[in-house]
Amino acid sequence: MGWQRHYYRLQQRLALTRRETHSLALVLLFLAGGLAIRHLRYHLLPYDPAYYAEIDRLAAAQPATAADTSMTPRPAPYTTVLDSTRPVAADPPAERPSSGNQVPFHTVRINSATAAELERLPRIGPKTAERIVAFRDTNGPFRRPEDLMLIRGIGEKTFEGLRAYVVVD
Repeated sequence: MGWQRHYYRLQQRLALTRRETHSLALVLLFLAGGLAIRHLRYHLLPYDPAYYAEIDRLAAAQPATAADTSMTPRPAPYTTVLDSTRPVAADPPAERPSSGNQVPFHTVRINSATAAELERLPRIGPKTAERIVAFRDTNGPFRRPEDLMLIRGIGEKTFEGLRAYVVVD
């Protein structure tokens, strides 16, 4: 009966209707439930589930003896979703042996490339590739790679990722 009095006081102080108070309580309940599940998932599985599956597989394949004290090395602790979204440094483009007019393997000649070839560039999708081709058809060939920043959807950050892969011929 005490919780109902606190519930009523909260409703009066916040000037909420009964339906709004119930909705607020439901949101808070889901929030608390989500936090509890997150806490349990983090603390109950300190290592990747694949590690436990590998241990079970090894234990089933070879019966343990009393003299066997060797253990397989433990992998790194279980990583969360936040840890797996860290950016990874890109490898520089591999180069073909230079013989005359060739350019590095992953580079694209933006003045002669088709939309499909432009889509192979990092962070360039079909729409942006079409915009590049349309811009080139309208304004003529690109004079320098930095001219790509004149196209909607390609800013400084995107261009920095493209710089190593783009050649103006």
